[in-house]
Formats: sequence, structure tokens, C-alpha cells
Amino acid sequence: MSYLGNDCNGCDDWGYLVSLFLLIPIDTYTPMGYVMYMPTDPKLVQLKRIRGQVDGIIKMYEEDRSCIDICRQIIAVRSSLGRTVRDFLTGEACKFSRESRVDDLAVVLKELFKYG
Repeated sequence: MSYLGNDCNGCDDWGYLVSLFLLIPIDTYTPMGYVMYMPTDPKLVQLKRIRGQVDGIIKMYEEDRSCIDICRQIIAVRSSLGRTVRDFLTGEACKFSRESRVDDLAVVLKELFKYG
């Protein structure tokens, strides 16, 4: 099965066509050579989404878009960053709690309450 040619032989199989676009490229391959989907780190996904938002803001500024539109996007990025900070700190707090690292837990909780 090739992704480049018309392998569907005139069929109207939308499931086949959609499946071609849903494959996510990573380094793991099946015996047939297709790329397998493997879940990624949600924190990394969120950081990449924020980077995309910032790139969009820069593009809006370069295109001389409305100040209000740009400010709304900046507020959205700030909100995303705050959520990401809370996610990182919550993960660290849970890890320190499981490992009974009380001093480190206290420091992380202090930071968490600043941003919470």
C-alpha cells in the first residue's frame, strides 16, 4: 500500500483516506513500514502550542493587525503559560510527596500558591 498513489481503486472509502492523514510521524515503524502513533508528553505539547501562539502574535504584529486582536492573543498566551506553570509545579509536588522530600515539597508548594 502506497501513500503516494491512488491505491483505493476508485472506491469511496473515506476511512482509508482519513487514516492516511491521521498517522503521526515518529521513529517507530510497524513491520509494514507505516508510522505508528505513540502518545507524546502533554507538557511538551502544551509548550509547542504556546510557541505556535507566540509565532501567530508576531505574524499579526508584522501584518499590522488590530491592537485589540493582538492583545487578546497575548492574554490567551499568558493564560496558557499560567496553566502550564501550574501543571509543572503540581507534577513536581506529587513527585516530592511520593518520595517524602518534605523540604523540596515546601518550596514547590510555595511557588504553586503564587501561581495557583
